[in-house]
Amino acid sequence: MPAIPPGLSEWLALLTQPAVILVGVGLIVNQQNRLIDALRDSMNKRIDDLNKRIDDLQGDVKEIQKDVKELLLRQASTTPR
Repeated sequence: MPAIPPGLSEWLALLTQPAVILVGVGLIVNQQNRLIDALRDSMNKRIDDLNKRIDDLQGDVKEIQKDVKELLLRQASTTPR
């Protein structure tokens, strides 16, 4: 078995360490991007749910305003002057 030249192991270490670091950083960035995407999807769903609730509440307010107006008109027509 041939012996490894003395400088070769240092060169291999110099070349592989940055590659390992870059792969690790790439994996971390990929994981963080997936978490960000999941959070964005969750926030968009919450926003859609809140907008639907707002629309429902605005519809309820319009119905209440209509009922109040009818009651006021009915009361005004029965109140003697």
